[in-house]
Amino acid sequence: FDNFSEIDYYDKILQFFSSKNRNAEETERWKESMIIELMKLFKKKEKSSNLIEIKNLIQNAIILILSLSENIPLDYYDTMGKDSKNLSLTEKKELKNKLCKLIEK
Repeated sequence: FDNFSEIDYYDKILQFFSSKNRNAEETERWKESMIIELMKLFKKKEKSSNLIEIKNLIQNAIILILSLSENIPLDYYDTMGKDSKNLSLTEKKELKNKLCKLIEK
């Protein structure tokens, strides 16, 4: 993809966020420039035979950038769900009933 492999893009993102010497303004500027770079890559490769791979790279890179810059865990469901061990007996029964209804459909 334009002198960079998919791993190179991810590595570039991870290296930036692993560096300790950066402030919020610098992070925002870097984030904006990286997203612009990804959009330029998409524009250049729009008619490429590996467009799906490029779209996946861009999508995953943007998710990674936003997750790291806003301290959001990559596993969104992990932060939104409840651990089944912490559910009350009533909640477990309700969940079981809902799942059974879904399976029956």
